[in-house]
Amino acid sequence: MPRAGAEEFLQEPVVVEEKVDGANLGLSAGPDGRLRAQSRGNYLAPGRCHAQWNPLWPWLARRERSLVAALGAKLMLFAEWCHARHTIAYEALPDWFMAFDVFEPDTGVYWSVDRRTVLAAELGVSTVPEVFRGRLALRDVPGLLGKSALGAVRMEGIYLRREAHGRLLARAKVVGMEFKQQIEAHWTRRTLVPNRLAAEAGARS
Repeated sequence: MPRAGAEEFLQEPVVVEEKVDGANLGLSAGPDGRLRAQSRGNYLAPGRCHAQWNPLWPWLARRERSLVAALGAKLMLFAEWCHARHTIAYEALPDWFMAFDVFEPDTGVYWSVDRRTVLAAELGVSTVPEVFRGRLALRDVPGLLGKSALGAVRMEGIYLRREAHGRLLARAKVVGMEFKQQIEAHWTRRTLVPNRLAAEAGARS
Protein backbone atom coordinates (compact mmCIF):
# COMPACT_ATOMS: atom_id res chain seq x y z
CA MET A 1 0.00 0.00 0.00
CA PRO A 2 1.42 3.46 -0.91
CA ARG A 3 2.30 5.71 2.02
CA ALA A 4 -0.59 8.09 1.31
CA GLY A 5 -3.04 5.19 1.28
CA ALA A 6 -1.62 3.81 4.53
CA GLU A 7 -1.93 7.19 6.26
CA GLU A 8 -5.52 7.52 5.06
CA PHE A 9 -6.28 3.99 6.31
CA LEU A 10 -5.03 4.96 9.78
CA GLN A 11 -7.15 8.09 10.09
CA GLU A 12 -9.72 6.01 11.96
CA PRO A 13 -9.22 3.63 14.93
CA VAL A 14 -8.12 0.12 14.01
CA VAL A 15 -8.05 -3.34 15.53
CA VAL A 16 -4.71 -5.10 15.03
CA GLU A 17 -4.41 -8.89 15.19
CA GLU A 18 -1.47 -11.25 14.82
CA LYS A 19 -1.11 -12.87 11.40
CA VAL A 20 -0.95 -16.57 12.26
CA ASP A 21 1.08 -18.90 10.04
CA GLY A 22 -1.35 -21.74 9.38
CA ALA A 23 -3.49 -23.26 6.63
CA ASN A 24 -6.61 -21.35 5.66
CA LEU A 25 -9.77 -23.20 6.69
CA GLY A 26 -13.41 -22.31 6.07
CA LEU A 27 -16.35 -24.04 7.74
CA SER A 28 -19.98 -23.91 6.59
CA ALA A 29 -23.12 -26.01 6.73
CA GLY A 30 -24.22 -27.66 3.48
CA PRO A 31 -27.80 -28.00 2.19
CA ASP A 32 -27.90 -31.45 3.81
CA GLY A 33 -27.15 -29.96 7.22
CA ARG A 34 -23.67 -31.50 7.33
CA LEU A 35 -20.57 -29.51 8.15
CA ARG A 36 -18.27 -28.73 5.22
CA ALA A 37 -14.58 -27.85 5.42
CA GLN A 38 -12.71 -26.08 2.65
CA SER A 39 -9.29 -24.54 2.07
CA ARG A 40 -8.62 -21.94 -0.60
CA GLY A 41 -11.86 -22.83 -2.40
CA ASN A 42 -11.33 -26.60 -2.37
CA TYR A 43 -13.48 -28.85 -0.19
CA LEU A 44 -11.58 -31.21 2.10
CA ALA A 45 -12.35 -34.86 2.80
CA PRO A 46 -10.65 -37.48 4.99
CA GLY A 47 -8.02 -39.47 3.12
CA ARG A 48 -8.03 -37.10 0.15
CA CYS A 49 -5.99 -34.17 1.42
CA HIS A 50 -2.61 -33.34 2.95
CA ALA A 51 -1.69 -35.04 6.22
CA GLN A 52 -1.82 -31.72 8.07
CA TRP A 53 -5.60 -32.08 8.00
CA ASN A 54 -5.70 -35.51 9.66
CA PRO A 55 -6.38 -34.15 13.18
CA LEU A 56 -9.15 -31.94 11.78
CA TRP A 57 -11.69 -34.72 11.39
CA PRO A 58 -11.90 -35.79 15.06
CA TRP A 59 -11.77 -32.09 16.00
CA LEU A 60 -14.82 -31.40 13.81
CA ALA A 61 -16.67 -34.53 14.91
CA ARG A 62 -16.67 -33.29 18.51
CA ARG A 63 -18.09 -29.91 17.49
CA GLU A 64 -20.20 -30.56 14.40
CA ARG A 65 -23.59 -30.20 16.05
CA SER A 66 -22.81 -26.84 17.68
CA LEU A 67 -21.05 -25.50 14.58
CA VAL A 68 -23.92 -26.40 12.25
CA ALA A 69 -26.43 -24.86 14.66
CA ALA A 70 -24.43 -21.62 14.91
CA LEU A 71 -23.53 -21.23 11.24
CA GLY A 72 -26.78 -22.40 9.69
CA ALA A 73 -27.13 -21.51 6.02
CA LYS A 74 -26.04 -17.90 6.50
CA LEU A 75 -22.50 -17.92 7.90
CA MET A 76 -18.98 -19.16 7.23
CA LEU A 77 -16.32 -19.37 9.92
CA PHE A 78 -12.71 -18.90 8.80
CA ALA A 79 -9.66 -19.97 10.76
CA GLU A 80 -5.98 -20.81 10.52
CA TRP A 81 -5.44 -24.54 11.00
CA CYS A 82 -2.07 -24.71 12.73
CA HIS A 83 -1.32 -28.39 13.17
CA ALA A 84 1.64 -28.42 10.76
CA ARG A 85 4.62 -26.13 11.11
CA HIS A 86 4.96 -23.94 8.04
CA THR A 87 7.54 -21.17 8.53
CA ILE A 88 7.10 -20.41 12.24
CA ALA A 89 7.48 -22.99 15.02
CA TYR A 90 4.63 -22.30 17.45
CA GLU A 91 5.09 -23.75 20.93
CA ALA A 92 2.10 -22.36 22.82
CA LEU A 93 -1.01 -22.65 20.64
CA PRO A 94 -4.29 -22.77 22.58
CA ASP A 95 -5.65 -25.06 19.85
CA TRP A 96 -4.90 -26.08 16.27
CA PHE A 97 -7.94 -24.02 15.20
CA MET A 98 -7.53 -20.22 15.39
CA ALA A 99 -10.63 -18.37 14.14
CA PHE A 100 -10.17 -15.00 12.44
CA ASP A 101 -13.32 -14.21 10.41
CA VAL A 102 -17.06 -14.74 10.24
CA PHE A 103 -18.48 -14.13 6.76
CA GLU A 104 -22.03 -13.73 5.43
CA PRO A 105 -21.95 -15.07 1.84
CA ASP A 106 -25.38 -13.64 0.97
CA THR A 107 -24.42 -10.06 1.89
CA GLY A 108 -20.64 -10.12 1.44
CA VAL A 109 -20.22 -8.82 5.00
CA TYR A 110 -17.40 -9.84 7.31
CA TRP A 111 -18.18 -9.44 11.00
CA SER A 112 -16.24 -7.18 13.33
CA VAL A 113 -13.70 -8.67 15.73
CA ASP A 114 -16.05 -8.23 18.68
CA ARG A 115 -18.98 -10.01 17.00
CA ARG A 116 -16.69 -12.78 15.78
CA THR A 117 -15.17 -13.25 19.22
CA VAL A 118 -18.57 -13.52 20.88
CA LEU A 119 -19.56 -16.31 18.48
CA ALA A 120 -16.20 -18.04 18.95
CA ALA A 121 -16.63 -17.94 22.73
CA GLU A 122 -20.11 -19.45 22.42
CA LEU A 123 -18.61 -22.25 20.31
CA GLY A 124 -15.62 -22.70 22.60
CA VAL A 125 -13.05 -22.08 19.85
CA SER A 126 -9.89 -19.98 19.98
CA THR A 127 -9.30 -16.77 18.02
CA VAL A 128 -6.12 -15.18 16.68
CA PRO A 129 -4.37 -12.93 19.23
CA GLU A 130 -5.28 -9.25 19.40
CA VAL A 131 -2.23 -6.96 19.39
CA PHE A 132 -3.66 -3.43 19.60
CA ARG A 133 -6.84 -1.43 19.28
CA GLY A 134 -7.23 2.31 18.91
CA ARG A 135 -5.66 5.11 16.91
CA LEU A 136 -2.28 4.40 15.40
CA ALA A 137 0.32 6.51 13.59
CA LEU A 138 2.03 5.01 10.56
CA ARG A 139 5.45 5.35 12.22
CA ASP A 140 4.26 3.15 15.10
CA VAL A 141 3.15 0.20 12.96
CA PRO A 142 6.57 -1.54 12.72
CA GLY A 143 6.81 -1.54 16.52
CA LEU A 144 3.79 -3.84 16.71
CA LEU A 145 5.71 -6.62 14.95
CA GLY A 146 7.11 -8.14 18.11
CA LYS A 147 7.05 -11.49 19.86
CA SER A 148 4.25 -13.86 18.96
CA ALA A 149 1.62 -14.58 21.59
CA LEU A 150 1.83 -18.23 20.50
CA GLY A 151 5.44 -19.07 21.33
CA ALA A 152 8.97 -17.77 21.78
CA VAL A 153 9.23 -16.53 18.19
CA ARG A 154 8.63 -13.27 16.34
CA MET A 155 5.21 -12.94 14.81
CA GLU A 156 4.98 -13.35 11.05
CA GLY A 157 2.99 -10.17 10.64
CA ILE A 158 -0.18 -8.34 11.57
CA TYR A 159 -3.59 -7.54 10.12
CA LEU A 160 -5.04 -4.09 10.68
CA ARG A 161 -8.83 -3.87 10.53
CA ARG A 162 -11.10 -0.84 10.20
CA GLU A 163 -14.56 -1.63 11.49
CA ALA A 164 -17.89 0.08 12.16
CA HIS A 165 -21.41 -0.99 13.09
CA GLY A 166 -20.41 -4.59 13.70
CA ARG A 167 -18.76 -5.16 10.33
CA LEU A 168 -15.34 -5.03 8.70
CA LEU A 169 -14.85 -2.03 6.41
CA ALA A 170 -11.27 -2.58 5.24
CA ARG A 171 -8.13 -4.45 6.20
CA ALA A 172 -4.41 -4.22 5.57
CA LYS A 173 -1.58 -6.70 6.08
CA VAL A 174 1.97 -6.02 7.26
CA VAL A 175 4.54 -8.85 7.12
CA GLY A 176 7.88 -8.76 8.92
CA MET A 177 10.87 -8.16 6.65
CA GLU A 178 12.59 -11.37 7.74
CA PHE A 179 9.62 -13.39 6.44
CA LYS A 180 9.47 -11.45 3.17
CA GLN A 181 13.10 -12.28 2.58
CA GLN A 182 12.97 -15.89 3.67
CA ILE A 183 13.48 -18.29 0.75
CA GLU A 184 13.06 -22.01 1.33
CA ALA A 185 11.45 -25.14 -0.08
CA HIS A 186 7.69 -25.06 0.37
CA TRP A 187 6.80 -26.68 3.69
CA THR A 188 4.54 -29.28 2.00
CA ARG A 189 7.63 -30.84 0.43
CA ARG A 190 9.24 -31.37 3.82
CA THR A 191 8.48 -33.93 6.52
CA LEU A 192 5.47 -32.76 8.52
CA VAL A 193 6.48 -31.33 11.90
CA PRO A 194 3.59 -30.52 14.25
CA ASN A 195 3.38 -27.27 16.15
CA ARG A 196 2.94 -27.59 19.91
CA LEU A 197 -0.13 -26.82 21.97
CA ALA A 198 0.30 -24.81 25.16
CA ALA A 199 -1.16 -27.71 27.16
CA GLU A 200 1.47 -30.06 25.76
CA ALA A 201 4.30 -27.62 26.41
CA GLY A 202 3.15 -27.18 30.01
CA ALA A 203 2.95 -30.92 30.56
CA ARG A 204 6.54 -31.39 29.34
CA SER A 205 8.06 -28.55 31.37
